[in-house]
Amino acid sequence: MNNVTEYSPADLASYIQQGIVTLDELCNSTDGDFTAKMKLDVEEILSGSEDADFEKVMKSESIYDLQDFLNKYPMGKPEHLDAVRIKKDKLEAQPIYEVPSVAPAFEDNSEENEWKNIRNSDDLNLFLQFKEKYPNSKYTFEANKAITQIKNSEATRKKSAAILKVLIQQANSADDVSRTIVKLVRNETISIQTLIDLISKDHNILSSDACRNIIEQGILSRTDLSKCGIADDFINKMLAKAPSMTFDPARPLISIAEPCTEVYFWGIPSSGKTCALGAILSTAKSGLNSKSMIPDNNCQGFGYMNRLSSVFSSGKVCRLPGGTPVASTYEMRFELEDQENAIHDLACIDLAGELFTCMFMKDAGEELREDQEQALGTLHNILLNNRSNNRKIHFFVIEYGAENRIYNGLPQSEYLNSAAVHLNNMGLFNDNTDAIYVLISKVDKAKYEGALDQHLMKYMTKNYLGFYNNLLRIAKENNINRGKISIVPFTIGDVCFKDYCRFDTSSASKMVELLMHYSYTHRKGFFNKIFDLFR
Repeated sequence: MNNVTEYSPADLASYIQQGIVTLDELCNSTDGDFTAKMKLDVEEILSGSEDADFEKVMKSESIYDLQDFLNKYPMGKPEHLDAVRIKKDKLEAQPIYEVPSVAPAFEDNSEENEWKNIRNSDDLNLFLQFKEKYPNSKYTFEANKAITQIKNSEATRKKSAAILKVLIQQANSADDVSRTIVKLVRNETISIQTLIDLISKDHNILSSDACRNIIEQGILSRTDLSKCGIADDFINKMLAKAPSMTFDPARPLISIAEPCTEVYFWGIPSSGKTCALGAILSTAKSGLNSKSMIPDNNCQGFGYMNRLSSVFSSGKVCRLPGGTPVASTYEMRFELEDQENAIHDLACIDLAGELFTCMFMKDAGEELREDQEQALGTLHNILLNNRSNNRKIHFFVIEYGAENRIYNGLPQSEYLNSAAVHLNNMGLFNDNTDAIYVLISKVDKAKYEGALDQHLMKYMTKNYLGFYNNLLRIAKENNINRGKISIVPFTIGDVCFKDYCRFDTSSASKMVELLMHYSYTHRKGFFNKIFDLFR
């Protein structure tokens, strides 16, 4: 209801047909966002499809077809619903064909035997195959009735699953999720099979804590999770309750020392920014792309950098780090030695997630909390008041699939649009900026055909076009990277129970290569210093 403008009339008409929402609710419970034009479009779609389906179904003699119409249009025209129900009742009242007590001699009993084998089954395909094999069977009526019952059961389970998914998303904690599920299962509002189906489709629908609570209540078992396609090492980690890495608030950051390349990571809380940084730092340390990584133990974020990078280990299941304090900004300085023995001085800056709220509130003239003032003060220190002469690269991190998630009352797109305008007005990109990237995290969730880069460009233009166009304008006005904004896909690997990951270094390795390619470099020795001077 809060995001009704994000859906097309066809989507809304489909939800009405499924009984998820009513037209009256859209009109009366959306604070005017569901406009008169949208209502006309939805009504036109509903009217056109319902009329055509009604004419078609009234020609059918199948109970399943009639029930399917009732399921599809629970809020349809009363005259249509009444006519379909009357016809369905008449068909159901017809007597079932009686089987003769004595079969004629030499009669082929294969049809009879097959029917006896499937008549008590709940497998829809068996009945459909039987009807196709014996189109004129004396058991057609009973087969249709069984199909209708199975379809109704499946439709009910799908609707229950949709409702359960919404309840899980709206819950405030793992305890709330587990209590809700236990209550719904025990009063038979949903079945355990519905819950299993939901987990099979999305291994991250439940957090590890919620899943463990449900197992302790006897609702699910380890075997159930295995049937959902979840690997044993994920289940073992979840049941063992491996601890999550937590971080202390950052010390105040006044400036960034020279010389180095400053790499800034922007993103709202839960965007995947911290995990992406941890994966990049771990891969840089591993020696896969660079010969060595030497952290600077004098930098403000030294402890944060080493703890974060220690979380990820290639190919192993690890517990993802806990959320960082949303108002903290961390500076992580280190040297990377590439395969040609050149030294790359880098400072990765994990900017406070709360900055997006701060910038929006500042522009809206709203009063900021003390921690929000401090977060904004840190940004002004390092990029305005004490801005260095270092070259700078900016990555804006966007979580794939989170376009409808609400943070502090607003969707991600609103904060991104506001931030682009605010930062440009600050003059943030006027000097020393080499490139601006959009890093899309959690792309392992993407379902697409063709090339990933083309899919992600379509995804950006569909959900974040205003923000992307603002970045393009900034790049052109400030001659950054020839006026181009590149999209970088990123994944940390297979994630399960929201908290555990089998780390895949592929994306992180490409990021390490990118950072070495564009970062400040120096070489050891007199002649190399002369070379660097001319370089």
